[in-house]
Amino acid sequence: MSRAAASEPGEQTTNLNRRENRSESLASPTQKRVAFVAHVTKITLWIVAFFYLYGAVVHVLNIFSLTGFDWLSAPFKWQALDVVYLILDLTVFIGLARRWKVSVIAFYLAATTQILLYTAFRQ
Repeated sequence: MSRAAASEPGEQTTNLNRRENRSESLASPTQKRVAFVAHVTKITLWIVAFFYLYGAVVHVLNIFSLTGFDWLSAPFKWQALDVVYLILDLTVFIGLARRWKVSVIAFYLAATTQILLYTAFRQ
């Protein structure tokens, strides 16, 4: 009987794990750096996504008048911007979580227009 036939199933998976660990330890410094950068990028995207989720929650609270002002008596411009930014914030959050390309466009659109609204078009 051969050694492979005599070995138990648990031993085969242990041998596979050893081979995988050996191949991981043989990764070049460049491969390790690329893997590290990819990991940091993933964490950063999740952090950004959760900030946009927080923004969406704030817009929902505004719409339901739970942030200290009556939304129905607010100017129409504020109401419209709350709805628009709620949609953009949710698009960014869901898109980043699901890795949709449209989330990058929504991110830049939301960020750019908010900067413009609070600086160049401030009244």
